[in-house]
Amino acid sequence: MKLFQKIELELIKEGYQNIIGIDEVGRGPAAGPMVFAGFLYNRALYEIADLNDSKKLSETKRNRIYSELMNGDFKYGIGIVWPKEIDGIGLSKASKLAICRVIQAIGSTVDYFLMDGNLKVPDEFIFKGSQSLIKGDSKSVSIAAASVVAKVFRDEMMKLYSLDSPFSYDRHKAYLTKLHKDEIREHGLERIHRKSYNITL
Repeated sequence: MKLFQKIELELIKEGYQNIIGIDEVGRGPAAGPMVFAGFLYNRALYEIADLNDSKKLSETKRNRIYSELMNGDFKYGIGIVWPKEIDGIGLSKASKLAICRVIQAIGSTVDYFLMDGNLKVPDEFIFKGSQSLIKGDSKSVSIAAASVVAKVFRDEMMKLYSLDSPFSYDRHKAYLTKLHKDEIREHGLERIHRKSYNITL
């Protein structure tokens, strides 16, 4: 049994039944949406080969695992916050809004939250059991599944943005790489850029 599968099993022994792992992609980029994903724990996640932190997987493996997760008998939710929302309410409140959207999309009662990194449960769910796990996508199978879904889902969105833009969103995913900075110098900011960010070139 992989180490990161033990957390959910221990929580089940404590009496928790509906455990959700939550991860996000897109807090740092200067453009595009922030995408959160949540996965309700399911023992069938053990059967997906190579499931791990999305950053440790090749694109080919991520896409294959994503397909298995999307087509399997799992309950999951995706919460998107758009650049205008981030600009309007700030990153912290936008993150909480995305988590609420994840929970709404799942449509199941959740009694325990496993949050990746420094993510916190929104105030309206604070009475539930929860813990934030540094490098949680390497410790929890539910967070690992959420990390893959959030990563692939957002990457595909950025590829679509690049089809109708002079920006290479399919390559830099809107992180402030040298290429992205060069494109901003040449073309200026687009509508999907986060205007509230201090974009230094």
